[in-house]
Amino acid sequence: MLRLSILPLLAILGGLLPQLTTSVPGRVEGMVVELGSGLPLADVWVTLGSDGNDRDILTDRAGRFVFADVPPGSYAITPELAGFVRPPTETVEGTRSVYVLPGRTVPEVVLYLMRGGVISGRVYADNREPVPGIRVRLLRRSYTGGVPSMALAESVESDDRGDYRLFGLAPGEYYLRADRNEAPSRSTGYPPTYYPNTTDPETAAPIRVTGGLEISGIDLSMSIAGTVTVGGRIISSLIEDTTGWARVSIPPITLVRAREGIIVPPLTIQNTSREPGRYLLRGVPVGSYEFLVSIHREQGPNYGRVHVEVGDQDIENADIIMTPGTNLAGRVRFPTGAPAPETSELLLRISGTGSTGAFFARGDRVSVEPDGSFVFAGLAPAEYLLRPASGLAGYYIRSARLGGEDVLYEPFDIAPGTERSLEIALANDGGTIVGTVVDERGKFVTDAVVVLLPLEWRGSNPYAELRMQPLGAGAGFVIEDVRPGRYALVAFEDGSRGYFDEPLSRRLLPFGERIEVAPNGRSSLRVPLVPESLTLDR
Repeated sequence: MLRLSILPLLAILGGLLPQLTTSVPGRVEGMVVELGSGLPLADVWVTLGSDGNDRDILTDRAGRFVFADVPPGSYAITPELAGFVRPPTETVEGTRSVYVLPGRTVPEVVLYLMRGGVISGRVYADNREPVPGIRVRLLRRSYTGGVPSMALAESVESDDRGDYRLFGLAPGEYYLRADRNEAPSRSTGYPPTYYPNTTDPETAAPIRVTGGLEISGIDLSMSIAGTVTVGGRIISSLIEDTTGWARVSIPPITLVRAREGIIVPPLTIQNTSREPGRYLLRGVPVGSYEFLVSIHREQGPNYGRVHVEVGDQDIENADIIMTPGTNLAGRVRFPTGAPAPETSELLLRISGTGSTGAFFARGDRVSVEPDGSFVFAGLAPAEYLLRPASGLAGYYIRSARLGGEDVLYEPFDIAPGTERSLEIALANDGGTIVGTVVDERGKFVTDAVVVLLPLEWRGSNPYAELRMQPLGAGAGFVIEDVRPGRYALVAFEDGSRGYFDEPLSRRLLPFGERIEVAPNGRSSLRVPLVPESLTLDR
């Protein structure tokens, strides 16, 4: 007779029970309503996301949604509906973080959406005739390497009546620019025009958009201006061989403004020359430009640039000499006796500055080898800034020297044919700051970014000590590995507002919470939310 012992079986079942219990799926239920009216919103796409594993569902006529069979864990719930945006602050919730317990239903989740703003108007010519086919671009002020720039938010083309309408806009400040999608082929054309009817982006006026508000009558008047043809040789071994046969086609030429006051979207013009090794650009507006071109082949990248002053005459000899990219080698040094972090995760970053750097050398990152060595390969000739490294848990960059020159706080140039070593020293005595953000009523804010500003600016590299940290779950934030020193913490509702703008940051210092970070210290504090009105007055 076969005998079985029940004790081993019970032991096995006892070991499996916790695993079975923790794997029981849960459930998430809720609804989406319109902010203000409180009316339910149907046909809203609601996303339940966790580490890239997203599930989507549409709300029903009552605005309700249900996610069944949800594995236990943390999730973010986000609603999306055309013409609507999430509220700019989390006094009401436009997104929600939830934790699903095994076999449980998350308590009723209520999400809010608000009607987006609208900007509409008409594009006219000088004779007040409407101009169809004009690309109207909505730009937002941002910062590239500490330099103010205008980044594209939305765009639309004017219709046959010259009308345009941009909708579903999040609250904030915007700028309008109207231009042709391509440079004109004739000798006259419409140069890029900014609201209110200026060709100078530095005199463009901002348009303030609030939720649900339609701003109409924002018309743009475009004046026909003369354009010229610019051409020349592109001198590079990658373009043609010794017999003159073209090896590769010449890519489009990018034109950026030579004046560095504010970075604006560049003008890209196709080469129309059929002659090997030459380029010909038609419809170039009057202005001061840097002509940029890059060619990437197996032999490595080649870069070329030339400064061109465009007046009322065609230019035939704006030759562009291409040069190979430059390698920048170096080494990371860790504190004596300190363990090195996982070098497979350690990345160094640099980025180009100014108008040329923004479009010619957007940024490079490189992994560090086990011995601390690294090589940035094929860099374009431009001015660069050293940016914070990732994978440096427990460390911060104490110093950075390029050929004996301190480059941690200042930009540095990469020129063709130069060979210098970038030496980076790390330190491991950084402090930690934890805290929360509150509004003027003392209520916790859960949708903002906290910016750590040094009280004493040491140079023009905004990435050296400025730190940004989005709020995490529960309205809290943690900033680790902070260089010891004196700082102020400021919280913004809008992360694109531009904490890299030094004048703005200096003006907001009095509204921040002061703190002194001690070596290996830990501090806790509550940070007030900066009123949005203070960030708008520049």
